[in-house]
Amino acid sequence: MEIAKYGAWEIAVDIEKTRDYYSRYQVKDTQIQRNFIEYCQTLSSEERNFFDSLGIDPTCCEVESILGASSRGELDCLGFYYVCGEYLKFPPFTAITIEELAANNFVDPIPDPSVTVGNFKFEFAHPERPYPNIPDDLPEGYICVHFICEKTKWLLNEPCEKIMNPFSERIIYGEVSPEEIEELGKEMMANGRIELLSEWLERNSKLFSNLNISAEPMSDEEYLAYKEKWVEHFAPADADMDRVRELCVTHEKYSTYLWHLFSFEIAHAMSGDAAVEKFSSIPRRECILVSHWDDLCYRISDGSNLTPQVLENFDDVTLTAADFSWTYSQTHESELGPYYYEKV
Repeated sequence: MEIAKYGAWEIAVDIEKTRDYYSRYQVKDTQIQRNFIEYCQTLSSEERNFFDSLGIDPTCCEVESILGASSRGELDCLGFYYVCGEYLKFPPFTAITIEELAANNFVDPIPDPSVTVGNFKFEFAHPERPYPNIPDDLPEGYICVHFICEKTKWLLNEPCEKIMNPFSERIIYGEVSPEEIEELGKEMMANGRIELLSEWLERNSKLFSNLNISAEPMSDEEYLAYKEKWVEHFAPADADMDRVRELCVTHEKYSTYLWHLFSFEIAHAMSGDAAVEKFSSIPRRECILVSHWDDLCYRISDGSNLTPQVLENFDDVTLTAADFSWTYSQTHESELGPYYYEKV
């Protein structure tokens, strides 16, 4: 075994076994693949040394391009390699909350664990790091190394079949101002919101109809006012209400959920099986249902049929008695909730 060190990564590599793996590799014949093989003949000594240190044949991978070729004759290429070996050391992972990220204008202060070599950016897929993206067919005793080469030269004597969108090209080459990107994002979100709202309303209407439930949607203004009433009723008297509103009502940088009142332990609710059991045992008449991901709110005249099992048909909901005597949240997070709470 050879020891390869890259930044905080230390890997024991069996170079001969890795080379043997690639000697038997069957390369797919696609246009992007053929161009990438040509590109690999132009690698710098730094890039070539990186591949050699791991025993990788850089031409032996399934390459794809997400954006396609730009008018400047460059395209993004990404894929992954398998290396026979094991991790000896790897960068520690420190979790950061959405609030901390938002406070830092969504610039992640945690050092990037990827390794940049020439025009390539490599990411080692480690099972103990978040979102490891390890392929299902990874052979035993091997590790996976992902790569992206954002500006791969187009070298074939034929036009690329996939052409980059002109606006994407302007973004890639830094020719779009942050203001333009922000305005485009707002426009796309607004258009997408209108389209999705129609789909969500239709889906929820069918669900309520099948359950023989009368449900009246609230307006956006009524919904916001209701969330204010909800937190005013259920938040403890000594709670920091500015903090509560940031977590539960509205925030300009990240999504809010009423049940954040419980997950952040501002109020202490029953959770898990105990919450489900308690909720199942109470009478559920007139109530209010908040569908968080849809950002929709409904007045329910009789919630008797809204059992914990039925509520799982919604992605993320909070159901509350019209008189605020109780509230129950079914979250989208498998490790959080469900929550049941009665304010004493």
